[in-house]
Amino acid sequence: WPEILALRNHEQPRDVINAHAEKIAYVKVYTDSVIRDVDTPADYYQERQRAGLGKKRIE
Repeated sequence: WPEILALRNHEQPRDVINAHAEKIAYVKVYTDSVIRDVDTPADYYQERQRAGLGKKRIE
């Protein structure tokens, strides 16, 4: 990911994606689970519950 690491402050990863638009392959999916954003432990545990794995912490 050298192009993303080389981005300047005003640039975004989307700029890199747009620069390579011809390489994008769109895939139809039938669940929203592929677009859920998991940034925090709380998000992670919420997704575990949603998947039926409960609140149990994995060590």
